[in-house]
Amino acid sequence: MSMTIWIWVLVGLGSVAVVLAVLMTRPSRTSRAGSYPAPQTGSGQPPPVGQPLGTGQPAAAGPDPIGVAAAAPAMPLEHRMKPYDALRDCRVWFDDRALRWSLRASSRMIHITMGTGEIPLSQITGIRLVDIQQGAQPQLNPNIQVPPGPAVAVATPQGEACFAAENPQLLAAQLGARLRALGVPGWTG
Repeated sequence: MSMTIWIWVLVGLGSVAVVLAVLMTRPSRTSRAGSYPAPQTGSGQPPPVGQPLGTGQPAAAGPDPIGVAAAAPAMPLEHRMKPYDALRDCRVWFDDRALRWSLRASSRMIHITMGTGEIPLSQITGIRLVDIQQGAQPQLNPNIQVPPGPAVAVATPQGEACFAAENPQLLAAQLGARLRALGVPGWTG
């Protein structure tokens, strides 16, 4: 073979090595549960549904995620939700104006939004943790049922919306802290 062919072979192998190195060292997309990691319990398991966070267990190092929600009311806080059937990219987030969600079917290159919504913070009248049972799932958007398991129910004068966040206790605590910090009228949580 000529020298030019060997040079192109080495350039190709070098490119493959760089791509593999980048893929192996970048942070995982699934490591983000909410805006901050959940506090660690002694057993390595999340606290049971209905139990408040920080029940005498050592907390994760870093800023208090609930305190951040109250101290910086304009800062958007995002939480990943459990997959809704074929919808793998499901998120709920809030700022100082509204609670919003997006349900998307996605792959590496294609993102199709299947459902979105928004609740103004001034419309929220309560927040509670619920356990959604199989077969009794409420709908978040038309034809999209909330998956069974722990979830956060957000009450409004029009009804309740349920969000199956990966860490429902953190979502409920942060949203409650944000509503109290903003002094949202009529909120009783």
